[in-house]
Amino acid sequence: MNISKVLKESFFAGIIIYVVNAFSRAYDNSVLKKAVSAVSVCFLSSRFFSLLSRYANKKAFYRYSLIYRLIMAIAGLFDRLFGFIHRLAASWLAGSAGAANIREGLNSSLREKLFGFGVLFMSIPVGSMTAILLLGGISKSIIAASWCSFAIGLVLTLCGAFEEALKRCFLVRGIKAFLDIL
Repeated sequence: MNISKVLKESFFAGIIIYVVNAFSRAYDNSVLKKAVSAVSVCFLSSRFFSLLSRYANKKAFYRYSLIYRLIMAIAGLFDRLFGFIHRLAASWLAGSAGAANIREGLNSSLREKLFGFGVLFMSIPVGSMTAILLLGGISKSIIAASWCSFAIGLVLTLCGAFEEALKRCFLVRGIKAFLDIL
């Protein structure tokens, strides 16, 4: 059903349209319209309107500046440079297996994403701790950050592995309901 057609055929809409048309016909023949048009003609031919329109319609002084033109020319060069880099990278990545894997990963399910990020967060501290131990620059804060990253990865991996159980969990449903209320 077309709502606009129903509104046009509505009794109340017909009354509103009739009242608006009656007021517009009354305004067309009124003294108020003649007074408003006389005031607007006076305003449009006044010095104040002339000054106001000259101020509003003039170009900013900085547009004529040599520095502004130089900055815009440099920005144009960078724009063309980054456009070239974008086209080049897009052509290189079109046939790339790594880019295809990333695209596939972005289209994967929530379980696969959680598991993948969990493995990533668990593998980063293992590799960085090995490198730091070989270089001899280990400290308590580095060890704590590594353990935190590993723990986050472990939690994400477990969430990915037990996704269905988490969806049925009372606590998760309660938090979700609370967030839906907000």
